[in-house]
Amino acid sequence: MRVQFILIGTLQQVVIRVQFNKKVEAPVMKIDKSLLSVALMVVGCTMAMASPSSAPVPVAGMVVPTAAKAAVLNTTNTSQQIEISVALKPTSEAAFQAYVDEQSDPTSPLYKHWLTPEEVGQKFGASPKEVLGVVKFLQSNGIQVTLVAKNNLVVTGLCTVAQAEKAFGTSIVNYAGVDGQGKPITFYANTKPIMMPSAIAGQVLVVGGLTNYFRPITKTTLTPANARGLYGTAPSYASGFKGQGMSVGYANWDGYKTSNALKFISIFSLPTPAAGAGSNINIVEITSGNNNNNTNGAGEGDLDLQMELEVAPLANVYIYDDVNYQPLNTYTRMANDNICNTLSESYGWQDFGTSYDTAVHNEHLTMNGQGQTYMCASGDNETNDIQSYPWPDVDPNITVVGGTQATVDSNNQRTSELGWGVHIVNGQPDGEGSGGGWYASSFASPNINVLPTWQHGTGIPTNQSFRLFPDVALQAYDTGNCAFNVVYNNQLTCFAGTSCASPWFTGALATMEQRLIANGQSGRLGNINPMIYGQQGRSDVWYDVTQGPTDGTLPNGQTNVPTVGWDFVTGWGAPNFDGWYNAIATKIVDASGYTLSTGHLIAGNLASLSTVDTNYMQLQPGPTLSSKTPPIELVLNSTSPVASASNLEFDVTAHGYVHTVQTIELYNYSTGKYDLVSTVNVITSDQLVKVTAANADQYIQSGTNNIQARISYYASGPTLGFPWNEYVNQAIWKITP
Repeated sequence: MRVQFILIGTLQQVVIRVQFNKKVEAPVMKIDKSLLSVALMVVGCTMAMASPSSAPVPVAGMVVPTAAKAAVLNTTNTSQQIEISVALKPTSEAAFQAYVDEQSDPTSPLYKHWLTPEEVGQKFGASPKEVLGVVKFLQSNGIQVTLVAKNNLVVTGLCTVAQAEKAFGTSIVNYAGVDGQGKPITFYANTKPIMMPSAIAGQVLVVGGLTNYFRPITKTTLTPANARGLYGTAPSYASGFKGQGMSVGYANWDGYKTSNALKFISIFSLPTPAAGAGSNINIVEITSGNNNNNTNGAGEGDLDLQMELEVAPLANVYIYDDVNYQPLNTYTRMANDNICNTLSESYGWQDFGTSYDTAVHNEHLTMNGQGQTYMCASGDNETNDIQSYPWPDVDPNITVVGGTQATVDSNNQRTSELGWGVHIVNGQPDGEGSGGGWYASSFASPNINVLPTWQHGTGIPTNQSFRLFPDVALQAYDTGNCAFNVVYNNQLTCFAGTSCASPWFTGALATMEQRLIANGQSGRLGNINPMIYGQQGRSDVWYDVTQGPTDGTLPNGQTNVPTVGWDFVTGWGAPNFDGWYNAIATKIVDASGYTLSTGHLIAGNLASLSTVDTNYMQLQPGPTLSSKTPPIELVLNSTSPVASASNLEFDVTAHGYVHTVQTIELYNYSTGKYDLVSTVNVITSDQLVKVTAANADQYIQSGTNNIQARISYYASGPTLGFPWNEYVNQAIWKITP
């Protein structure tokens, strides 16, 4: 079940945490308004200021493709409340994109140097003066400003139809037409171009919310234990990594019931937080005070929630709930909150129009720049979805999750996994299957829908210039038209579709990040696509799905089937999260040998250097022929587990005589010389010295993977006793692939 929409604007948002008291069945709702403080401070300071005064000029708005052919029903009720959003232009679209790309490039000094929302605003957002101009304009027209995004790229508001018509110089009427699938739909939309004062119009990228034409379309039976075994999360789950301290979320435009999630947790005996089952479910209302979606719907909201809880049951789950179909407002809130490590969406949207497309892309750039990773379901209608509902799959800053058909044995191990393609039902093809392919058109400005530099490898065509997808895949269908167990309408049932795959992948990625944090690494991964494609389908991380039924026809007329390597049905295939963790986790490397170039070993041995304890390698100075030669020089060598590293750190814990100096050098195999990386004064208690090598690969010998370090001690003052002693407790390398 992949949900596909078409959009509008949003409102103020208040976080609501649903807490369940065991003594009562009804949830106790607690409203936390702290997230509004920054925006309201800005708004409060400007209430008395006048709006810019200049001749109005047209600005970009959302394009309603069928409005010209739709029938006018009547004028929209002027007292009806609507959400609006004003997106501002970044200082440089190209610089913004380039910066975020470098954050995912292991060779860049910006690698994993994540930004805060405020830092995004400082580097790439509109100026405070320009943001203030928009705020003043909205307030002067009676529009309640509900959010001033920290990245200085979006301002949202709440107003009546009459206020919007007056502010933007247009009229809003009700239409009867068809949606992107040709189905009847009623909607409201502006009849004339949107106007704003020329003093601020030049900085406005787009105004959203004056139409509710755009709606998403959904992108539609394993037990939790089956899935953990199949996709390699069982080892981490058994080790206690169940999402504690992590935050995951999803965009929701459908009904759900938190009571369904509670029953799901109970049926499968999932662990619960200390505060009780459901206490980790958080509802973020994109429209303040409007939680209408916490009721029965089509099941998409239940599915997404339960899939994330299934794989990360102790994580904080945030439902970004928008009842008014305004993706820009939803994405802005996700980025502005900067709470969730990983996020999911199971919807597809029509092309909003160049300016709005660019505005939502900028919010995904913001999320990536903050280290947040965003996943989306590829779709359930073979290669067809993309042609009518290309967003957000075409965005290279989103990981697209396709679908497979998997079976497991009694030990939860894979017996087979095929690509999800067309099946014959009653003699006719069912038209269902993993979404994939490309959208053969330019998309937004600058063009977002282009082949990324990182998208290359076995199976990836070289004659296409568009973003290709999916990137990865996992269970979405079985012969019973099910994929995962879900509680819906208080009954255990099962759902199929890439909407199962995307949130499950999102939760699993969060638990992998939890393991990385426990290993002393940065938990956030940002845009994971460059990493995935850099792995080139390595077999310990990706199960290459090479078989399966036909999955429709690609835009060039080619039949879409799974192939060796990457393909348009399953991308690189199904993940093994345990293998993935092992592939990127920092490795602790002990010294495998040592040489004392000068000095004497008094006590201890090589094992003394592996851990911080009371077992020291005790060294004393030896005779030297020059003051430039250290009286103690310890050379350590070992072998790197990888030939290429994104980061290499060397740690030394030691203490000794107070009037001595410790130096650390790493051997540079490119220059054939030692590089001095640290000089510290020795103290009489253990001190840890960490050194990180720039351009890590030059300290790993090509072909042999040899690594070498030199620790030296010099007298720096009067030595009252001789011989003086130095005590080395631990000396290790930390190498990250």
